Amino acid sequence: MILVYVLTGAMLSQELSISAYAERAGLFEIERWALEDTWRSASGRDREEAAIRFATVLADAFLSHPDRAEEFRQEASSLLESLPRSSPARLRLEVELLSAQALPIENAASVALCSFAPMEPDQIALGLSEVLVQSEQLFKRANARFESAANTVVRTNSEEQRTRLSEFGGISESVRTRSALMAGWARTFRVLLGLSPDPMADRAAGLESFAWVLAGEPNLPNFSELPESWMPRRDVAFAIHGVLLLQSHAGLPDQWGPLLEDFGSAEDRRQAGFRRALARAIAKDPIGVRDRLDDVVEGQELVMLLGFLLRSGPESVVEDVLEALIARDGLDDLLASGPNFDPNRLSNADLSELVSAHLDYVKLLEDDPEPEPKDESRTSWSRLFDQLSSLSLRARPDGIRHDTHVRAAWSAWKAGRFFESAEMWSLARESGGDSADLTARRLQALIEWQQASGNNGLFAQEFSSFLRDFPDHPFAVEILLQQTATEPPSMDLVSRLLGIPNDSPRFLEARRRAEALLFSLTQDGRLPVDQHVDLALELHRMWLDSPEMLDTGRVRVGLVRARRLLESASDRPSFASVRQEVLSDLSDLRARGVVGGAELGLELDFRAVESAISLGDLHTARALAKTLASEDPQGRWSQAANIRLVQWAARHPSSDHTAEILKSVGPEVLEDLEAGATSDQLRLLIAPYFLPDQPDLASEILSLLQPEASQSLSAQILWARISSLIGDDWAYAVMQWSKVRSLCSIGSDAWCQSMVGEAAAWVRLAEPEQAARLIGQLRGLGPDPLPAHIAEKIAELAPALEGTP
Repeated sequence: MILVYVLTGAMLSQELSISAYAERAGLFEIERWALEDTWRSASGRDREEAAIRFATVLADAFLSHPDRAEEFRQEASSLLESLPRSSPARLRLEVELLSAQALPIENAASVALCSFAPMEPDQIALGLSEVLVQSEQLFKRANARFESAANTVVRTNSEEQRTRLSEFGGISESVRTRSALMAGWARTFRVLLGLSPDPMADRAAGLESFAWVLAGEPNLPNFSELPESWMPRRDVAFAIHGVLLLQSHAGLPDQWGPLLEDFGSAEDRRQAGFRRALARAIAKDPIGVRDRLDDVVEGQELVMLLGFLLRSGPESVVEDVLEALIARDGLDDLLASGPNFDPNRLSNADLSELVSAHLDYVKLLEDDPEPEPKDESRTSWSRLFDQLSSLSLRARPDGIRHDTHVRAAWSAWKAGRFFESAEMWSLARESGGDSADLTARRLQALIEWQQASGNNGLFAQEFSSFLRDFPDHPFAVEILLQQTATEPPSMDLVSRLLGIPNDSPRFLEARRRAEALLFSLTQDGRLPVDQHVDLALELHRMWLDSPEMLDTGRVRVGLVRARRLLESASDRPSFASVRQEVLSDLSDLRARGVVGGAELGLELDFRAVESAISLGDLHTARALAKTLASEDPQGRWSQAANIRLVQWAARHPSSDHTAEILKSVGPEVLEDLEAGATSDQLRLLIAPYFLPDQPDLASEILSLLQPEASQSLSAQILWARISSLIGDDWAYAVMQWSKVRSLCSIGSDAWCQSMVGEAAAWVRLAEPEQAARLIGQLRGLGPDPLPAHIAEKIAELAPALEGTP
């Protein structure tokens, strides 16, 4: 654009002809702009010449840029006054102006002629009258100029003048032809639409106008006399069409119709069948209409013919046209173009019900276009489904059967009748269409039905078959996602979810489901924790950078995943960096207000305890746990922190912190822990740390063991120790230690403990001989040397055993 302005400025400074440059360059906009500028700035003879040149370019613009006709009309209207009335340029510009004015009016008339919608007769009649008056005036002027030029050419001897007059005559003849054509069609539409004050006069005048196009005189030629050289001319084809319609309106036979198949453009010739059928309808000739239906090419043309028949008759052929439309799978053309079509006007009940049901579907879909069912429209959709599913389709073509079943399937879906929807998708598949897509629709409906009814797993084989037959279909992903909700976690499901390509719209959702399954598998001990951590960390990072952060629901989903990630990382030292990264991210989200403190505050404090434990900083972990206990009114997170401390102590029995942790927080953990294997393990772990100082508390801890755990060797040893420490029934202590001895092998550490413990009880019962016997057996059958703690116990009993054998 800058180059154009530079060139224009340079040419102006050199006083060159901008118009000449533009013509040579072929730059339409520059030429038009330059000519308009020259015309407006010139005066006298120069202004007149500039106006003529500008008019010539503007007339060409109407033809080459019809979409900008309104813009050109404004320019042409102001230009006309500057053109000499005798100028051929003015004549040509006038016909282009009139053509631009007539085109929308005649289009509206054409639509009204073959439309189901009510027309606006007054507006169309007024527009046609204006076009008729102006075109006839222009016709008279052009015809007079043509005859004048022809007569002058005959009398002149100047070759140059003969050439100029011939050009002028050619322009005048072209304007005469086009204005006659516009006048003829204006009268034709007035007659056919019933807008003419005198139909017979309009019909005769219209035929006369078309005669000027076809013969150059007011009388029609014989239809067989048109020269073959005219066959490509569209104006001739339009005139033939006009003659055919007006003569048909007069009830004359179809003489001119066959010519439509030979004259005009390829598009004109293609429409010959429709135009001839329409002419027979205008002539009230139902047999002629039926005979020509096979020649009507487009479904939309049949719809237009149907519109005319319903407006003007004969109605006896309406059902024939409609059946032809349905046979060509063209019912959708009627649904799109005929919202005002009334099926009740049909005498064939089956045909009326078929069209009515499909029209009702289109109307209801316009009111409720969303794919998801809505409560307020379920009843209407359910009623429509019953209507569609009850149609008699046995004799109908595959196309209409397919469309009916598809619309019935959608109606059932929108009504929440998912099982019926699935059945209709199956019927649609039988009558054609894409098998994979239709099967996917059926399975989608079955999924919804299963979720609504709770009948999961009934169609597992069908889902598996779809995955096998159509593995690359987009809905295969949906089936996999559905299986994650109905099938137990497995590596097979995980691997298939992770195999979904990243260009799938459900790629991220598949990876999210895979992460949840991996977490479940790692919690059950079936997979290493690091597999879950790797995937969860990848999704966590993607979540932080995604638009999901703007969606409250998706933020919660991301937080749940972050919690699972931290749960997997736990207090394991190998995941310290992962834990620190996630904790830092969550703290940042809380600081920025993306999530509330109520959602993350105490949880982050708990994760800080975990982090300190993983780093081996038990002093910090204990301090953080105490602070958390004071800030956690419900005790959920403080209890979780205490459990982590107890779990650490269980893994590190020799640590200096173990006894303190188990004695301080162990009872608190046990207090809120439900009975079960975990509770039993912790009770057996914690109770020994309260011996020998607090045997009553140890007894209380062990009293809640489940029966099976209470009979275990570890529990029996602790019970025996407690009975010895309490000391209110030494005979019971003897019995307890004897029971322990019966549960273990000779020479084991537990056996040695039972021998020493029972011996001590016998001493308390003042029976040193029994005690000495047990000590003797211990020395004879036990390991050599005896364990240090056993030898120490024997040494403590030695004074009481003096004098015994």
